[in-house]
Amino acid sequence: MTGVQTCALPISEVASVKIFGSDSSTAFDGGQRASGKEAEELTKVLQTGEKISYFSGDGSGRMLTEIIPLTNKASCQSCHDSGEALRGAVLVTTSMERAESAMQANRNRTILSLLVTLIAILIILKLLLKITIVRPLKEIVDAKIGRAHV
Repeated sequence: MTGVQTCALPISEVASVKIFGSDSSTAFDGGQRASGKEAEELTKVLQTGEKISYFSGDGSGRMLTEIIPLTNKASCQSCHDSGEALRGAVLVTTSMERAESAMQANRNRTILSLLVTLIAILIILKLLLKITIVRPLKEIVDAKIGRAHV
């Protein structure tokens, strides 16, 4: 099938899928209208034909919503009227919980790696300073003190 987008998300992460007609009413479930932010963004998609994504909610309830226009291609016109450029839009809302927990785990690993690297650099720096500066200075001082007592 051409023009069909596939979704790599497990079904459990998809909170809702709604299909809207070009008149902004839902298809297949009684023609309910979108409201609030959903309605604003849907209107933009139906006017511009461009896909829109936005985040909603906060904390563990954060959601990503994508509104994808349904273009009226020539292959669609065997069943649908050719009078409209867009047939409507698909609205898919997914949970960000898994993505946010993965980002938090990555952040924690990065901080741990940074700390381990910093400690390793400090240990190496201490050893290099001891070998190249402290030890030779100590030998010079010991030699001077030894000559002073002779």
